[in-house]
Amino acid sequence: MQLIQSSKQAFRAAMARFDAWTSQHQTALRTLRHVVCSALLLGGVAHAAYHSALAQSAQVSCGEMCQAMPGFYVLAATAWGGVAVSVALAYAAVLHAFKRKPPTDGDIVWVATGFILALFDTLLGAHSYARAEFFFAWCVGGVGVVDFFWSRLASRPNGNHGAGVAVAPWGRSRFNWWISVS
Repeated sequence: MQLIQSSKQAFRAAMARFDAWTSQHQTALRTLRHVVCSALLLGGVAHAAYHSALAQSAQVSCGEMCQAMPGFYVLAATAWGGVAVSVALAYAAVLHAFKRKPPTDGDIVWVATGFILALFDTLLGAHSYARAEFFFAWCVGGVGVVDFFWSRLASRPNGNHGAGVAVAPWGRSRFNWWISVS
């Protein structure tokens, strides 16, 4: 009985130390989450789309140059991963436009979109786990990427910093950039 109580106390103490550590490193852990989710979305979708029927038909329609290109399937798969990240950006922009926060416990619209896209065999490669791999990368990686883009959009509520000048994507106004260059 004492062994069980001491193990419970040790577990509670370890959890308290872990909670204290995570509260101190909240920003770094959030950054790590965004980086890992971006890599998962881009890489998971790219790997699931490797040697897809759509890439094969694009290679055939492109002609001799694409058929001779050694890294064509890698390039096509990376393009699909980039499209997935772009869709996450567009979805975050739609959420921001409607003044909605992305849900923290999962977004049914994002998951349903991934499920519907996973049904299209032309988007996926020939390996047997491509559908499950795409769906996992879309759901898990996509939620973190949508959160990243939404947090960036939410930090600038109206698109400018009160100057009435359009703001470039990296946060500096074009007007201030031209002044600092000249």
